[in-house]
Amino acid sequence: MSRHERRPLPRFLEQGLPADVLAGRTLVLGKERAHQLGRVLRMVAGDELVLVGGVGSAWRAVLRALSPREAVVELLESAECAPEWRRPAVLACAVLKGDRQEWLLEKVVESGLPVLQPLVTARTLVRPGLDGAKRQRWDRLVAEATEQCERAVRMELREAVPLSSLQLPLGWSVLLVDESASDVTASFEAWHAAVADAPGVVACVGPEGGWTREEREALVVRGAMPVSLGGTIMRAETAALATVIRLGLLLA
Repeated sequence: MSRHERRPLPRFLEQGLPADVLAGRTLVLGKERAHQLGRVLRMVAGDELVLVGGVGSAWRAVLRALSPREAVVELLESAECAPEWRRPAVLACAVLKGDRQEWLLEKVVESGLPVLQPLVTARTLVRPGLDGAKRQRWDRLVAEATEQCERAVRMELREAVPLSSLQLPLGWSVLLVDESASDVTASFEAWHAAVADAPGVVACVGPEGGWTREEREALVVRGAMPVSLGGTIMRAETAALATVIRLGLLLA
């Protein structure tokens, strides 16, 4: 039965689940997961679930025992998951305000993005130190989106850095998504030509107020190619998601 024909099983991201686990092996999950399975989802012994390792492994499992302190599961077989992109890609995106940033986190995970690099730019309205409660919340949103969309690989969420510290791997294509770029660069053909032979892609999307002239020039000096998403003016989160969807079509 394909993943399109069966009823989805509840999925849980368990960091550290090894890729080479064997069918029949039992795992003991801790108090937090036991509470989620028993109290929240009302699961009982015999119910099935999927455990996702976050690095490419996913296993269908059956709940064998449940107590307030722990849950014991038996691994049955590898589980089908959503396909990942064939080439690596980084969305380098200015940090957005509040709910918009959280919405974007969820949507880029669902769209298959491998890596999100938050940026602090000249016009960034939020300048976070991504630690403590905010970092924990962002990590939780990434985990929940990974479970929901049936990916077996957890998107890498990096720490926010200034634009000047953005890493651009040697040989990768660098795209500067900019409303002032030529309309010619908005075509799918132009985007395809820009990334066709590259081993990976870094796509840079600015903040609500857009890039400054100095930022544009600095990225171009570092090898970035200005590209457009079309003639309309988009919100920053819309432009970021549109960029990821285009990259998915080109790299998946």
